[in-house]
Amino acid sequence: MPGIQVDGYFPDTSTSNTNNGWKHDSQFVIRIPDHWNGKLVISGAPGVRAQYANDFIISDWVLSKGYAFASTDKGNVGASFYVDGSKPGGSIAEWHQHVTQLTVATKGVAQQVYAKKPGRMFMFGISDGGYLTRWQLENHPGLFDAGLDREGTLFRPEGPNLLTYLPTALKQ
Repeated sequence: MPGIQVDGYFPDTSTSNTNNGWKHDSQFVIRIPDHWNGKLVISGAPGVRAQYANDFIISDWVLSKGYAFASTDKGNVGASFYVDGSKPGGSIAEWHQHVTQLTVATKGVAQQVYAKKPGRMFMFGISDGGYLTRWQLENHPGLFDAGLDREGTLFRPEGPNLLTYLPTALKQ
């Protein structure tokens, strides 16, 4: 789709995402089509994958419909993502922060490019991206107009959850 693509990252201590030669996590991609419909779609990558993981599943389709699109690797990628962060669950807390940062930044970029505020904001995610969709809608209800959680993971404090069973599974 003709338009603008911005690749970047937010400051973070994780370094497993080597896309763009940065060796720096919390990378993102923002895509603004030439013929924008005034709406934005934000996504977090599924699993522990990079910011481009949703290109064929989400990005290409929404761009063809005139939506701007942005996605992030969430701030830590790869099988050892859970070792990042200051305490147990810290890496997941970073996911929340980086999706919120990307949403605010993408709204600003769209406003700069088109000289008007975005009309509607949507969040879509699969797997861990679905979890983030649910989290963003629950914790930042004024940031998005709607969202779709597609088979999102479920983290419950009482367990079982990814932080209680994944380290054991990976050890085996």
